[in-house]
Amino acid sequence: MKVNALIVPKGRFEHESGLQVIDDETLKRIMDFARESMEEIPVDYEHASMKFGKYGKSGKPGGQGGMGESIVAGFLYPDSLSLEPIGLYGDIEFTAEAEELIRAKTFRFLSPVFVYDPRRTKNGELYIESLISMGLTDKPNIAKMPELLNQILKEERMKELLEKLKTELSIPP
Repeated sequence: MKVNALIVPKGRFEHESGLQVIDDETLKRIMDFARESMEEIPVDYEHASMKFGKYGKSGKPGGQGGMGESIVAGFLYPDSLSLEPIGLYGDIEFTAEAEELIRAKTFRFLSPVFVYDPRRTKNGELYIESLISMGLTDKPNIAKMPELLNQILKEERMKELLEKLKTELSIPP
């Protein structure tokens, strides 16, 4: 399943390391860095890749507490990133397993993982350099993240309405 989702919202968000100030400048920096790296950004479960490495606690595929063949839930495509009025959006392609877990509301939110530059962090405001991964979780890094399933259902409904409109107006596919 591929979905265009809110990756990073604009705003000021408390974090255990300080205040995350996410404005247009920050979002553009995140987007530019991601596009320059030209690598897909991984989406995992509960930030397992940050805690345990590529394969979770056991060090082998399927070793993350029964979450499947590997910790990868999907990938965010940097070339799909777009700056919108409320934040940064991008296309994420989820595995079949991740889609099942999202639809079952086992994991309800996306949670971005940033790299901060401590030399440029001032007055407790974290200087965000880049986005290195995303986690499917119930406790997102940014508390105001919208529920992922709602974003998916909204996109599906919009596609249905567009197809219906095309049919009614006799517009070819």
